[in-house]
Amino acid sequence: MSPVVSTLARLRALHDLDFELMTYPERKVHLDPKRQALLLEIPPPYRSLYERIRAAKGTALATVKGNTCVGCNMHLPPQLINEIRKTQTIHQCPTCKRILSPDLES
Repeated sequence: MSPVVSTLARLRALHDLDFELMTYPERKVHLDPKRQALLLEIPPPYRSLYERIRAAKGTALATVKGNTCVGCNMHLPPQLINEIRKTQTIHQCPTCKRILSPDLES
């Protein structure tokens, strides 16, 4: 697995954990240690990017469905879609600035 793919997988896992924390705040005691451990597995530049976006927007990761960023529902340029699907680097939505994750179901 390439470093980019593994970082995206960790960012997705962190996003899912953060969603669970928002949905079930009473689980914070049990989920916080998992979140901290997961954060340490993410390279520092992406960790700080994720935390900055999360603080500003509430969610830091957005899936790309078709040609659309699910975070802001804006159409993404075809070249960006192709680059996201290649998963050679991590991209952000040009509109909402969330980290873009390819749709795993397509």
